[in-house]
Amino acid sequence: MIVRTLALAAVLSALAGAALADGRAEATLQKPVPAAVKTIAGDASWSCAGSACAAYPATEAVQAVSVCRALVKVAGPVASYSFDGKAFPPDLLARCNK
Repeated sequence: MIVRTLALAAVLSALAGAALADGRAEATLQKPVPAAVKTIAGDASWSCAGSACAAYPATEAVQAVSVCRALVKVAGPVASYSFDGKAFPPDLLARCNK
């Protein structure tokens, strides 16, 4: 019984670790920022320089349009927005920039 409980705990811990794994979020701004920008959005620390913004580590929470909008408020409209290489489709990108 104890061995089964420990095995179950190990499996659940591994699954939780995978679900919370850190990824990389990136955005390309439509216009470069005149000076470096740092902000927190979606529990991630964003850094922008020129027309490039990045957040690492970042969780899947940054995939929300509201997080993209928070970045837009600070750094300006984005030309692209992605998490772990998966880009926002055009409809979500348009909502982000509203």
